[in-house]
Amino acid sequence: MDNLWMVTWNLDLTQFLVEAETDFKAVCKAIETNKKLEPSEYDPDMEIADTYWVEPVDMDLLGEIIKRKDVWGVIDNVICFVG
Repeated sequence: MDNLWMVTWNLDLTQFLVEAETDFKAVCKAIETNKKLEPSEYDPDMEIADTYWVEPVDMDLLGEIIKRKDVWGVIDNVICFVG
């Protein structure tokens, strides 16, 4: 699980469960996914890494993620949760 990250876009709290080697790469994947979620609602702030918060996923967090009911869908192997 060293490669699982939960990335949150601070502007609307949309979350992305991402597999990546580093937290930086996780944010990059989340940014690209966020731009694909609702292309008609594109916001330039989506591309600013500082508007995202990232945390590593451990067993406790994974257990909470599994219980969630707000899954939006999967884009490019990134699980998206409604903000």
